[in-house]
Amino acid sequence: MGKVQTTDPGDLAVPGPRTEFLYKLAQSFRSIRSHIESTVKSHGLTYSTWTTLMYLQRAGEGVSQKELASIIHIETPSLVGLLDSLEKQALIERRPSPRDRRTNEIFFTARAKDLMHEINEIGVEIRAHLLSDFSDDELDACVRIFDRLLELS
Repeated sequence: MGKVQTTDPGDLAVPGPRTEFLYKLAQSFRSIRSHIESTVKSHGLTYSTWTTLMYLQRAGEGVSQKELASIIHIETPSLVGLLDSLEKQALIERRPSPRDRRTNEIFFTARAKDLMHEINEIGVEIRAHLLSDFSDDELDACVRIFDRLLELS
């Protein structure tokens, strides 16, 4: 296991690989988010609505609002506003669950399915632009780190 930092780990001014990793992770996220926002804006989407559609695609249609909120790591009330926006844009529809009528399940509209094709193409372009200089082994190592971090949250 790595060397444990003996100074205050909450102090961002403390140098060391753990501080630098988290700092660079946050910087990378902001940079990637900015790139995505500028790319999807021409499609009338925000970063939040774009990522909600991507998570819905990954989770599969028919996922409940509560399950989707958990997958995205946001509170259900925050997701409701995003879903309202997507519904107003005729990109999703909420249907009562056949298993639990108190629960809504989320589905793409035909318009959204066409848009998702474009969004997936944008995703390919973004990945190519941002990740082309990294090997699969490097990316796999990062994914393992992120998986471990997510287990802690």
